[in-house]
Amino acid sequence: MKIRVYGPGCYACNELDRRVINVLAKLGIAVDYMKVSDVKGITDAGVLFTPALEINGKVVSSGRLLSERQLEKLITGALSEAHS
Repeated sequence: MKIRVYGPGCYACNELDRRVINVLAKLGIAVDYMKVSDVKGITDAGVLFTPALEINGKVVSSGRLLSERQLEKLITGALSEAHS
């Protein structure tokens, strides 16, 4: 699984990064994870609003700070799809 958090470093972007890391630790799964904060990387991914979350190459959230519960649902859902 590949997860990217996009954001230039604002509060919401840093908080999304922290929450994703917390959820991954809670779930006990290892993923290819990266926080992308450079503008070129953000725009190359097609992200218009930050913070944004990408799972397995698909932007699943943009312009909002997801709760840990929402993140857990998205990540476990992506895991289920990957194992189907």
